[in-house]
Amino acid sequence: MNQEQEKKDAALASLAYIQDDCNLGLGTGSTVKHLIENLHTVREKINTLVSSSEETTCKLQ
Repeated sequence: MNQEQEKKDAALASLAYIQDDCNLGLGTGSTVKHLIENLHTVREKINTLVSSSEETTCKLQ
């Protein structure tokens, strides 16, 4: 397994930790990019979503 696949797997696994009505803060980087690509699967659980950079904010839109 290559490093990029490991990052994708970590991002997908992290979705299980998002609880109902959560406030979620996102950082930057390639693992976060994979998480953003899959946030739609748990969107109904997220109350507030904030990012640490303009780059991440743009990816969220």
